[in-house]
This record gives sequence, structure tokens and C-alpha cells, in this order.
Amino acid sequence: NLIHTQSGTGVYVDATGVYYGPYTLENDKTNTQTITNTPNTGSLTITKVNVKNEEQKLPGATFTVTVDVSDWSQELLALLPEGFAPVEGTTTYALTTAATNASGQVTVSGLPVYNGTTLISYTVAEATAPANFFKDETPQTNELDGEGYTASMTFKDAPYAKVSITKRWYKQWEADSQNRVDYIMEGAEFAIFEEVEGKLVQVGEPLETDENGALTFEGLNGTKTYYVFELSNP
Repeated sequence: NLIHTQSGTGVYVDATGVYYGPYTLENDKTNTQTITNTPNTGSLTITKVNVKNEEQKLPGATFTVTVDVSDWSQELLALLPEGFAPVEGTTTYALTTAATNASGQVTVSGLPVYNGTTLISYTVAEATAPANFFKDETPQTNELDGEGYTASMTFKDAPYAKVSITKRWYKQWEADSQNRVDYIMEGAEFAIFEEVEGKLVQVGEPLETDENGALTFEGLNGTKTYYVFELSNP
């Protein structure tokens, strides 16, 4: 006789079943085995930080979690948490997360861990960046193989930056007489460049100073180095 005493919470078993053993049976004896099942769901925690200061956690980012279900059974598909939907023209399902909280984190729970005996991989891409930050454009892929069937990912966003310029001019004779006055210069033209593979590449279009002698280049990447050149003045 072979008696299976099953303990623990349920686990998904695919259509092929699971083989437990081997067990040695002896005539006229009862062999009692305990099979402990573990949950086939886990969680994925995503953290969003400022790439220039990783101690600064960023709220307000959302992510797309994608999984390839091409060889999944209907029973396994049914385990996907609410919010996952098929992506048209692909063999994947995707979910858009809630926004990261004040600690810069969002957790997706109830994710299937195994397809049969194979760990399932999840790919995460940043969907929307927090205000005043650029998206991290690099997707990450992971399995829920951490303690308690968990995984974690950290995405690092670059902050927006801006360069403000003020243009003034003065009369040399006033400066020579120690009565220098700086006057506003409207209409001076400037361009801004960034270094790409050892070459300077212009960013956007040139700008002219306004009636206050000022201009601002906005939407720049706070992790890059920029160079400003004056092209002309009135």
C-alpha cells in the first residue's frame, strides 16, 4: 500500500501530472509519504530611482509587465492576475502596473512561477516616467526565483535639466572710467550641443535672447554634458 498524505497549500500541476518518488514498497507494509506542495504564484517588486542620486526614490512611474504564454495551458493562463490581457499579434500577455508609491515601489502579486518544472520569465519595461524625468529605455527580464518566489528590479531615470543664458553688453569707455553699466542684449543667437561618440551634435534649434536678454534650453538630460555657443549678436 502507498498512502499520500498531502500538506501545504495547492500548486498548479499541468496536464502531464507530477511524478513523486521513487518509493520503495515492501510486502504487507504501509509506506506513508508526505508531499508538501508550495504555491505556484509569486510577486515582482519594481523600484524607481533617480540615476544621479539612487537614494532618491521616485513616485509616479508605471511599468508594462509582459510574459510569453505560447506554451501555456488554459489552467496556467487562468492563474494570471487581473489586468493581464493578450497583446494583439503576439504570443504574449501584458499588464500595466499602478504608479510607484512614495517609496518609489510597485509590486505585482499573484504571478505564476512555474510552467511545469520551468521557471517563468517576466519582462518589464517602463511605460511612463515620473514628472521631470526621462524613461529608462532598457527592459529587464527576471524569474521569480528569490526567497518566497519573489524578484525585484530597479529602474534608474535621468532627471530633466535646463540651461539658462543671459546676454549683456557694456560700453568700453564707461568701463574705463569705472562706471561700467551692463545693458540687456535682445536678439543674440545661441545653440547648444551634446557630445555623442566624440563629436558635438546640435540639440534642437538655435534660440535668441528675449527682451530681457535671456533664453532657456529646456528638456535636457541631467546626466549629459552640454556645450553652448554664441552664433551671432545684433
